[in-house]
Amino acid sequence: HARAGKPRRATQDPAGTIGREQVEPDWLRTEGEYDDEVIGDDTLGNVAPQPTEDGFSTSERVEQVMVTGDDEKFIGAGRTEFEQVRRWAETEGIDLPGDPEGICEDDRVREYIGEEVGRVNEGVPKHSHIKQFRLVPEEWTAENDYLAPSMKKKRRAIREGFGE
Repeated sequence: HARAGKPRRATQDPAGTIGREQVEPDWLRTEGEYDDEVIGDDTLGNVAPQPTEDGFSTSERVEQVMVTGDDEKFIGAGRTEFEQVRRWAETEGIDLPGDPEGICEDDRVREYIGEEVGRVNEGVPKHSHIKQFRLVPEEWTAENDYLAPSMKKKRRAIREGFGE
């Protein structure tokens, strides 16, 4: 991890659903069942991932995205739009693996999605840029417990399910 060290301070909200932990003097991690995560930076103030995630709302390449900053500044997990990626690969004459896991691990696909990450990064402040990303093969749904019935992301479940 880019930021290591012992937590300085931890707090819990009265309902016990959202924990906050000071992991270094300048980064604050929040965790909750399906909270709207806010990453705190002493010099920049609070940084919410939603503006960066919203940058993907019109993307044809990325279907679902979650941005987190826990200990790594900003990283992203995303589920690619597999049909769009297959159409792109066919147009480019690229033979992709047949399974979603293989597609997510393919360097050519990662480069293609990386271009989209770069486009989104251009529209947000530098401190909110995605610096690393991981493609995941499984759709996030309420049935597999990655989304709440209200369709809000269960950030903790996604982080645990796909690792950071």
